[in-house]
Amino acid sequence: MAADSSLEVLHSCQRIPYVRAPRTTTATGIPIFTPEDGYTRNYDAIARKHLATLDTEGVNPFMSEATWDAIDRSTTAILNDVVRAGDTLLDAGVGLGRLLSHFPQNERYGVDVSLDYLECTKRQGVHVAMARLEDLPYPDEAFDCIISTDVLEHVLDFYQATREIVRVLKPGGHLVLRVPLEEDMRVYYEYREFDYVHVRRFDLWSLRLHFERLLGLEHVLDQSVLPTYRGISTARLRTLDDGEAVRRVLEGLPADVPGHSEMLAFSNLTPEIFETFMNAVAIHHPEDYEKLVVLISGYLEINMVFRRPQSSGGGGTR
Repeated sequence: MAADSSLEVLHSCQRIPYVRAPRTTTATGIPIFTPEDGYTRNYDAIARKHLATLDTEGVNPFMSEATWDAIDRSTTAILNDVVRAGDTLLDAGVGLGRLLSHFPQNERYGVDVSLDYLECTKRQGVHVAMARLEDLPYPDEAFDCIISTDVLEHVLDFYQATREIVRVLKPGGHLVLRVPLEEDMRVYYEYREFDYVHVRRFDLWSLRLHFERLLGLEHVLDQSVLPTYRGISTARLRTLDDGEAVRRVLEGLPADVPGHSEMLAFSNLTPEIFETFMNAVAIHHPEDYEKLVVLISGYLEINMVFRRPQSSGGGGTR
């Protein structure tokens, strides 16, 4: 199918036009705007493993179903407050379209670099395209709400990708994003199955600085999600009041738990002792372990909502 006729057919079935013709179109009608390269091949491999494991075992190989559901519920609750009837939605990094599936009455669009994901999402009635976030094929100010979850930690050019997202967001529209929070990046440095997975680390204030100061958005809310123990590098007391709550849990544990005395006295405590203690409690005292996780662990992810001001420019620095 020629590029021009391909673009004409695509425009005939969706309200938001593309600003350029795709490089090609798949047999199922998915427009491809991004050429294949090492980046897309790497994430194709990740997607294939994800989908194959879902198909054969019914589970996500990268995250437990309980965790996946919990963080998706947190974002869906926010979207239910933000999305209005008649809004046009874009999921930037749509994956399997799980979040868009909650809004079947809205006009929905999704981009991703994995054709395997896009084939699945297209069957849900979502207008999908293969494109990088750094080069979105949509006109300026096209969408009322843009969703981007578990994606921005993967993109190569974070500034360009987020600038493009803001460019296609309407003035007054909302950006709802979710990213991992304060991860230990050594895990991804040492990971060898794929060339790379997560390539950057986020914290609340770097995100606010980026989206507010650099891109000119208005902060609406942030919500940390799911206390998760990921090792000593991300463990910390939440507030000063939590110290007494931790002590109460520790005093209820048997004295023979490895590292118990060091934890209780908070003296001679090394990272190795701390890890040994947490592992022993997880195995032998799971209820107390869950209490400690809530008190000393960092959060797994963070939801954030930003609004593009009515008088904003084209999505660059102010």
